[in-house]
Amino acid sequence: MREPTITDKETVDKKSGTKKHKVLYYFRDGEERIRREFGYSPADIKSYQKARQSAEDLKAQWLKDKENNSDKIGGELNSLSLTDQALLVEALRISKEAGVSLYDAVRDGTKTRIVSQQDVGELWDLFLLDYKNGHDGSERVFMKPRAANSVRGVRCTGRYFKDHFRGRTLGEMTTDSVKPFIFKNKGHDYHRKTKSELSSFFSWCKDNGYSSLNPCTEIKLTDPKGREKNKVTSCLNTEQAAQFMRIVLEDEPRLAAYFALQLFGGLRAGEVNGQRPIKENGEVTTPGMVGINWKNIFLTNKTPVMLIPSGKNLKDRKNNIHPTLLAWLKLGGDLYPDFGRPKLKVGQKRHKKGHRPIDKRAADIRRRANLKGIRGLDAELDWDSNLLRHTYGTMHYAAYGNKADTIMLMGNSEQTFDKHYDSQIFEEEALKFWDLTPESLIR
Repeated sequence: MREPTITDKETVDKKSGTKKHKVLYYFRDGEERIRREFGYSPADIKSYQKARQSAEDLKAQWLKDKENNSDKIGGELNSLSLTDQALLVEALRISKEAGVSLYDAVRDGTKTRIVSQQDVGELWDLFLLDYKNGHDGSERVFMKPRAANSVRGVRCTGRYFKDHFRGRTLGEMTTDSVKPFIFKNKGHDYHRKTKSELSSFFSWCKDNGYSSLNPCTEIKLTDPKGREKNKVTSCLNTEQAAQFMRIVLEDEPRLAAYFALQLFGGLRAGEVNGQRPIKENGEVTTPGMVGINWKNIFLTNKTPVMLIPSGKNLKDRKNNIHPTLLAWLKLGGDLYPDFGRPKLKVGQKRHKKGHRPIDKRAADIRRRANLKGIRGLDAELDWDSNLLRHTYGTMHYAAYGNKADTIMLMGNSEQTFDKHYDSQIFEEEALKFWDLTPESLIR
């Protein structure tokens, strides 16, 4: 049984746009869920302490009740004979291996619930409810519900999944049975999307104790030409990073600070460019935000810092500025917080280079730097929107060895960090990365 979790939460009112601060107490045990929120004012430390203490009191009461129940059960077990105690321990061991709940067997008499015999269609409906509300089936609680288009995609996949495996149980789900469903339609993007959503479902089943296996882990995807998909690294090495920023200085010097914030500051693309609001049925479900600008960057402080606007988890961050990033930011330049597209100047035509979207200008730099290639024999370089940020996380951890500090600076969960961290980068190369100042590249 997992302990209750206590987290600080920040939400945005859809109508007024004002931010609300709360301390969230969340507990989940099987189908039982308890959620309590205690509001506070960020300007009043006492109100925060009071809200936090209320949540801590609930958790303390839960721990006390658990201890009392354990003492009670322990006393009753001690009253059994040694033979009965040994039989009970053996029964618990067998039930754990077989996936049988002894509690449900006693509660329901002869109606023993074998979790592996759960209908996959019913489990998918429970999974979709959790997915929509932002929970991933474990202790982690997301700070906001899933985007409407993500929920719509999972719901659509679920309809086909339930129809294809109608009447089947979770215990019958194997790699051999799931693989034909993933590959029944053509298209690499379809295969990737379907496998990802099914993998989330089976991971949710593991987290909730319905199964111990995820059959999707053994399924290998192929590229559009039918070849097995190679391992993808989402990180530049030091030489590639130097080449990229060197071309930036030569071709787009006004964008040096813009790219440095991602590569040496770890900002998400959305935290630099801003994010458009997400709408569903004409109503805003997730508010938009303006990206970082020079007013959020304090270079003259005794300890230079930057205030990073709230990203995926709706939490603002205040990070110290690394000396390497500081050198790049002192060059000045243009930041485009309005979705990465600068506004037209008087008399300027739309097709001019200065008005092109940032992602297209970045693509020009990549082509010139010739960074489309392969690092290692089996690793393709994945140019996604957060490649520079992933490079920052890998290099920071490799150079300084403090995983918790790196995760805090990036505003990530540990699971997400591990997904994008590149273990091929070692301390020696990472330290060279943090020496990539403008002066070192111009020489």
